Amino acid sequence: MEDRRSRWLPQVWTGDDFADFRPYVPAVDDTGAVVFQAALTDGGSGVFLCRENTIEVALPPQSGVAVVSHPDRNAQGDSCVYVKRADGSGAIVGMHRGQTIVYTDTRDGFFNAIGPLGPVIDTAGNVGFRAVLADGSAAVCAWCAGEVRVLASTARDFSAFHGLPVIADEGGLLFRADRRDGTQGVYRAVDGGVCAVLERAEGEIALFPTMNARGEIACGWMDPAGEAQLLRIAADGAVRRVDTGDLRFRSLRGCLLGEGDELSFTGTPHGGALGVYRVRQGGVDCLLAEGDLFDGARIEAFALNPVSVNAQGILVARILIADRRQTIAVWA
Repeated sequence: MEDRRSRWLPQVWTGDDFADFRPYVPAVDDTGAVVFQAALTDGGSGVFLCRENTIEVALPPQSGVAVVSHPDRNAQGDSCVYVKRADGSGAIVGMHRGQTIVYTDTRDGFFNAIGPLGPVIDTAGNVGFRAVLADGSAAVCAWCAGEVRVLASTARDFSAFHGLPVIADEGGLLFRADRRDGTQGVYRAVDGGVCAVLERAEGEIALFPTMNARGEIACGWMDPAGEAQLLRIAADGAVRRVDTGDLRFRSLRGCLLGEGDELSFTGTPHGGALGVYRVRQGGVDCLLAEGDLFDGARIEAFALNPVSVNAQGILVARILIADRRQTIAVWA
């Protein structure tokens, strides 16, 4: 059988120019271009684009400004990222047609903080993100056509938000949250309202659900018996359990869903290490796992999340190997 792990292709390594890609994940747009945050060997941090074997500067390093999230990028070439200034203020900064724009800024007084994790952007240029409001409430928000909207907050029905929101055009914005009564759920904000996609009073819903532009959703759930279940939810709300074959998992972290049938996820199987898996008929293939040999050294850690897949199912990951080198690598 083909060793699919050999299909990870390094795009860039730490070394002469780049000192560190951690702790953020890379993203890949629908054209196959990879965008990533990096700290430079001569100081500062910025956002960089890799396409056709060429590295471009998307957001250059600036004195007193640090990039503090993963970036995201849509097929039109619009991208967004969180930055933090030396005075403690933060902003969501975008790159649009070669120009740098500010989507929202804590200096305006509406937010106490922006984040955690990072922003997401859809093909229409709408941006989804988490933040802390001026009153101290945690919130899930969206920037749409120049207006910031609070979609859900802990001042209302929710007690906490988790993971990364996902935004997908007409599909709205998807997020993972806990309700005040202890119910865990995956929720979608669309057409001015919030609806439950999946709720569970017991067990544990994984922190990183995902959604594609067709409104299909995937997430993990540890049921009360401790059995990990991978769930796929159709646009009409029908929930089905995905067959992982003979492999059983003791934990599931997040899902990555393309526009076709490609579903990948991160999880830890019983007796195995944390890995990246892709669903196939009647089972799953392991694409990458901690402890695998990669470029002559063992993988110590890797990171990817829902921004790390594009419509075609191409994946991108940050990989740290035992000789302390890091790479941004693509699996296609």
